[in-house]
Order: sequence, then structure tokens, then C-alpha cells
Amino acid sequence: MVIGSLKKNSLKKSWVANWYKSLKNLLKTIYYALMRLLPSRGVVVLMYHSIGSNDAFFTVSAEEFEKQMRYLIEHKYQVLSIPEMLDLIEAKRTMPKKAVVITFDDGYEDNFSIAFPILKKYGFRAAVFLTTGTISGSRTTSGGVVIPMLNWHQIREMADSGLVEFYPHSDTHPKLDVVNEDALESEIQTSRNIVEKELNTKVTVFAYPYGRYNKLVMQKLRENGFRAAFTVEAGYVSSAVEPLAINRNSVDSRVTTAMFKGIVKRGRYK
Repeated sequence: MVIGSLKKNSLKKSWVANWYKSLKNLLKTIYYALMRLLPSRGVVVLMYHSIGSNDAFFTVSAEEFEKQMRYLIEHKYQVLSIPEMLDLIEAKRTMPKKAVVITFDDGYEDNFSIAFPILKKYGFRAAVFLTTGTISGSRTTSGGVVIPMLNWHQIREMADSGLVEFYPHSDTHPKLDVVNEDALESEIQTSRNIVEKELNTKVTVFAYPYGRYNKLVMQKLRENGFRAAFTVEAGYVSSAVEPLAINRNSVDSRVTTAMFKGIVKRGRYK
């Protein structure tokens, strides 16, 4: 009797979960269909991670990445660098109607071997946020996928091309809103100092690991002279944005062509 009741409850929970998932997917489909019909609004910052054929959920295949880049050029999207977008924000100027910024998080080796040749092919600017403690090493995702990281030779070649800029993404990729103040200061300063020393450049832009931040994290960046910082919160960027909390839109293995067309208009479904 008890076993039968448990089975019924389990089936009911499973049905509810499947129903909720189907409803959410339906709402997403409707949202992106509407976005494709509406005019573009503001700058949309795209956030990639790995480009290739590994099993990480955030990885976009080389074929899909090239298709997305080709879509941007065929539909006359303007690809801005981060400094170009920040100049518009600080001057309180109206943002271009069809514009994107291309970013990559963590610094995976395939950003060089796969994404970089495609960026060069289309002449697109991009930015890579480096987790400095894993450079020349590898990173294991929460799902157990091991992905090799960029080394400094590759980073310098990309930087020297004039197409790719590099910024800090912390040293060890912690959740900055829960570490103590000393660790927070160290993560910001260590990653910044390494990038500046290795590339002989000054950096004032940061991306929050996991998108996690709070008022203290923002205060530390401000105190250290950072010009801007990027989150993982979806949406487009207007000139009224808080520069230390700029929206970005994740592009991962679940993003279809139809979704991408909607994302570059007004951002990803929240």
C-alpha cells in the first residue's frame, strides 16, 4: 500500500516536472519568435566559453559558432570592442541599433585553435576573460569534462593580431560574493597584475566568475580603478547601464539558430 502510494507520488512529480519543462520551452519559443520580429534594441553582449566538440554544456560547436558569426555579418550587425562600447556608455550616447560585443570566459585553448581563425575570417573583435591560475593548464567542469586552457604564446598571438583583447576573470575562479575581503582583494589584484605584466598593458575591465558579485565586490573594483565589469545576467546594454554590472547573454550548446537570432536582437530569455 505504501509502495503503491510512493509510486503514484513519484509519477505525479515526474509529470509535473515534464509539464513545467514543456511550458518553459514553449514560452522560450514564443519569446524568441517575437524577438525576431521586433527591432534591435541596444548593444547585446554575447558570452561564450569553449568552442569545439567536448561534452560541456557551455560548449558551442565550431560549425555552429561559424554559422552565428556568418549570421552577424550577413545581417549587417556591428561588432564593437569593449572599449568602444564603454566610450558610448560613458558619453551617454545612444547605442547602435544592431550591435554586439563578443566575449569568451575562462580562456580555453579552443578559443585560439578554433574560434580565433573564425574571428579573423570575419574581421571581428572579441575579448577573452582569463582565469589566470589555469593558464597553460586545464579545467575540469562540474560535469567532469577536462578542457585544456590557453598558454601565453597563444594569448600573445591573439593579442598581437589587434582583434582580441584580454581581461582578468579572477585567479582561481571563486564565487567572489562569498570569499573574505582579503581573498577578494587577492583575486582581483593577482589576476589583473598577471595580465598586465604578461601583455604589457593596463586593464580596467573585469568579469565576475559565475556572475557572482555584491556591493563589496563592486566597491573593491571601483577602489582599484576598474572601468567596467561584466555579469551573466541576460539583457541588452543601454547607455544607462551601471558600468560595474553590464549584462551578458550566454551562448551555449542549447542555443539554436532561431534562439540566436532572437538573442542578438534584445538578449536571452531570462
